[in-house]
Amino acid sequence: MSTTKTSQRVVKVRYAIVATVIALVVIVGGYGLFRSAAIDVSGEFVEGTHYKVIVGAAPVPAAGPIRVTEFFSYGCIHCRNFDPIVNDWNHDLPQDVVFERSPVSFSNEWSVLAQAYFALRDTNALEQNHERIFKAIHDNHKDFTTPESIAEFVDGHGITRDDFLKAFNSDAVVREVSEASKRERTMHVNSVPTVDVADHYTIDMDKVPRKRVFDVVEFLIAKIRADRAAAKAAG
Repeated sequence: MSTTKTSQRVVKVRYAIVATVIALVVIVGGYGLFRSAAIDVSGEFVEGTHYKVIVGAAPVPAAGPIRVTEFFSYGCIHCRNFDPIVNDWNHDLPQDVVFERSPVSFSNEWSVLAQAYFALRDTNALEQNHERIFKAIHDNHKDFTTPESIAEFVDGHGITRDDFLKAFNSDAVVREVSEASKRERTMHVNSVPTVDVADHYTIDMDKVPRKRVFDVVEFLIAKIRADRAAAKAAG
């Protein structure tokens, strides 16, 4: 009988220890979840983790619209997948924010696509063809390696074949491609999509989930507004 009671006491002690350990795990785990939730709810983003200052970037302009830029290529599947998120954010911007896309020229083929982008934009035919080009390349595996192949594709969709080729080969479009290429080098863009704010900050696309990229953008816009207001008050 004594041995049995001793065994029961040992079992009870063991259960008590196990229960205590489980409780501690739950408490610590719950605290961890609470901290994670607190971080998410705060809406704060950290320089060096979620975004960084572009090396050699000029200071943020003291006034004027805050420019948000997406560097992209029609040849990039990640850009295609990111595009709906871009469109959702940029359709109704406040007056002090402007958005633009800047096509990159990482290869000869992407240079053709970049030139096509500016040709369509300058002839007001971009809206009708932007998504079509993404779909043609990534859904239908169409190759656009020459201006003529793109001209045939966009013909009748807000522009004629001849007008597209005329714009494609114009001095203005060639100059725009050159300026965009120079800007991508200045901004140290080496992958796409890349999102920059005010030509000063760049979002870390490897660490920030695509669906949260524009949360960081909004945070930086608010930061720039606050910095401008503080400078004005101190001035």
